Amino acid sequence: MVFPFTVPVQPANVDLPEDVRADYAEAGKVLMFSPRSSAALLRLAIQKLCAHLGYQQRNLDDAIGAMVAAGLPVRIQRSLDIVRVTGNNAVHPGT
Repeated sequence: MVFPFTVPVQPANVDLPEDVRADYAEAGKVLMFSPRSSAALLRLAIQKLCAHLGYQQRNLDDAIGAMVAAGLPVRIQRSLDIVRVTGNNAVHPGT
């Protein structure tokens, strides 16, 4: 359906920084048209969130690892890794 256009995802948490919320919202808008684009945007949102939380490691995998070392639950780490790997594969297939 073209109109009215609905986003098939939950709204972003209001506690997220504005730039992260914007990326999340954009990922939701493009999900139905381009799941790969959506995955890449979600990966970007996670990277921005990590930096906002003070985890500014060279790559996202290291940032997630640092959060786990600081007490992030494994269930959340696995979820973040799924988005990280899916987003990476969306823009760098085969790497």
